Amino acid sequence: MTAGPADGPSVAGPAVAAAPPGVTTELAALLDGLLEAVWLIDGRSRCIVAANAAAGRLLGAEPAGWQGAGVESLLQSPEDALFWLEAATNTRASLDSDTLLARADGIVLSVRRRIAFVEHGAAAGHWLLAIRDQTRQRALEQARAAMALELQAAR
Repeated sequence: MTAGPADGPSVAGPAVAAAPPGVTTELAALLDGLLEAVWLIDGRSRCIVAANAAAGRLLGAEPAGWQGAGVESLLQSPEDALFWLEAATNTRASLDSDTLLARADGIVLSVRRRIAFVEHGAAAGHWLLAIRDQTRQRALEQARAAMALELQAAR
């Protein structure tokens, strides 16, 4: 919340950078308003059209740097390769699973990713890739499991 005029506070939204080519300013603002890291991928070329600020923070890179890159530059697992093969001919394809993802600094994150096709007026539509970092949660689960094993061994 930011201070507003004398008549009361006002709420400021996130600062939205200029929209990438092929993306409306409204769509860019919508992406930047999301808490999850998201990438918008061209339906035909499978090239990244836009990424939000959360994506940049998650992977330690400037979102504009992904524009024009193939989605394979981001997700490189066999599961991803199989998904994109199916997605080439089936816009009903979707993927919702856990995977590992490397940040720009080499740190590997445990993430949940979801990919689904979105029709929004573009000739070929776009794929929306959303990623949530679960690294901390996985570390806590592993620590809890290790403590449970220690307690069982102490019996």
